[in-house]
Amino acid sequence: VLFRSAAAALLTAAPLQAAEPKEPPITNPSGVIDNLTPDAVAAIVAELGGTDVKIVKSVEGNQIVTFMDGNIPYSLGITVCDLRPGKCVAMLLLVALETGDGKYPLETLNAKNQQDFYTSAVRLDEKTVAFGHVLLADGGVTRRNLAINIGLFAVMVNDGIKFLNTQLVASNVWRPSPTQQVSMPVAGTGPVRPVFATPVQMSRALTAFSSRARGIAERR
Repeated sequence: VLFRSAAAALLTAAPLQAAEPKEPPITNPSGVIDNLTPDAVAAIVAELGGTDVKIVKSVEGNQIVTFMDGNIPYSLGITVCDLRPGKCVAMLLLVALETGDGKYPLETLNAKNQQDFYTSAVRLDEKTVAFGHVLLADGGVTRRNLAINIGLFAVMVNDGIKFLNTQLVASNVWRPSPTQQVSMPVAGTGPVRPVFATPVQMSRALTAFSSRARGIAERR
């Protein structure tokens, strides 16, 4: 996918002292962003190859950039806009995953989190889990750094979906006679389906995240 290929190019760009350094696939990579505006974030997403890039608002009025990377929908929620005058300094990157008619065991989500410290697997509701990553830009980040964070999140989400889809848990279901014992998959442990987080889900996630991010920024 173009988006993840661009992210990989950023991560493997040659150092400046190399004879023919590679240029990252974004314009003005050293430019500093100290205000996470939807337009600035959307522009970087588009340069990385994200498609159907849109700016929307959640239930609580938070501004969100949505886009597609292949068949995976992403929501980037901009928040903590009341700490520095005129600036938003934090962003929540989120991909929601429908789990069918059940839910993944917490053990499965914990196992994923133990393998990947960059993204966190959390449960949004009874039928939806999500991968999330938080970014704090208080003090400014370069366009290259912001692009790397968004691109790396996409790479880790792709790997995380593959991980969850391989974690098929079976439970023994007993019939009246022990000879009729069969093994059946637990509800909700089939392939997950990436979906956009609903406005309510995104607002709840941003509310939970923003208080923590604000506390970190205030201690800077």
